[in-house]
Amino acid sequence: MDPHLVAGSSFLHPSEALRDLMALEAIEGSPSISQRDLAQRLGIALGLTNACVSKMARKGLIKICRINSRSLTYHLTPAGFATKARLSMDYARSTIGFYRTARQAVGATIAKLALEGTARVGLAGVSDMAEIVGIVCVYENILIEGIADVGTSLVGTSFMGFPVTDESELAATGCDTVIVTYLNDTEHHVARVRALLPAHVRVAAAIQEGTS
Repeated sequence: MDPHLVAGSSFLHPSEALRDLMALEAIEGSPSISQRDLAQRLGIALGLTNACVSKMARKGLIKICRINSRSLTYHLTPAGFATKARLSMDYARSTIGFYRTARQAVGATIAKLALEGTARVGLAGVSDMAEIVGIVCVYENILIEGIADVGTSLVGTSFMGFPVTDESELAATGCDTVIVTYLNDTEHHVARVRALLPAHVRVAAAIQEGTS
């Protein structure tokens, strides 16, 4: 499991425990990492990163060594390695549990859509949830016609073997249903995607049974 996948758009919001795990892994891999670079890796403010590092030092998880007046290095202590191992196991357990729950909920949604005649879908939202939808669609013999995302930086990249397009292009794929796979603000995204599509194209949230 790679916790860095979670921080951006993944199963879990970065909790304090997950942030600690990511920090310990980053420090283990790059002892000379600057706090600014660490902040970018963690996706948090520089001040919060400083507090996180200070907390880990107080707990004896890392040792801070000064190289010169401007440079520091960070090193995991035996307690730090033990904590990283425990946090990694906790993360794996929670992620597996979330995956099972999410797959069950997605399965119910897609089974309902299949009974209502859905055969070709487009996905709105590049996320781990989209991967779960893709797996379930295979079992339901539903074709995925395309994947789109509101993030302009993602358009033109590839996801699950599909080129990521702008959401406005989903209608051109010929799909009869668009499944919204964003994890946050689901109702907002459903309404927004609904407004982009012709009336005959159904829109459904991946983790809800209702469709619109």
